[in-house]
Amino acid sequence: MKKAVVGAAALLSIILIIWIFNQRVSEGYVLSAEGSRVLVIPMSDIDVEGKTEKDLIAALEDKGIQSEGTYYDIPLINKTFDTEFQKGQKVKVYWTGYALESAPAQIKDTLLMIKTH
Repeated sequence: MKKAVVGAAALLSIILIIWIFNQRVSEGYVLSAEGSRVLVIPMSDIDVEGKTEKDLIAALEDKGIQSEGTYYDIPLINKTFDTEFQKGQKVKVYWTGYALESAPAQIKDTLLMIKTH
């Protein structure tokens, strides 16, 4: 009996480790939140340093016109807690799977979106 419990715990631990290492993390700023997806534009801290909110939004819109962002589906956990995303908010997105390489890119397997600013 003990061997079965130890074996099951070891198997679950291995599965959890594989799942954790298969996650990807992206950061950026929300350009738009429409329906069940959010358009996130990657920008470094250097790109936004010293910018006013108006300047930041203008830079985001410019990059959005150039299709530099990625659409992320809003994850179930964020829908459950009724998380609202506003233009200009910095977010960190946890996701698995693959990105559809369109312009802009699209990611369907989003696990969690956290506001970091």
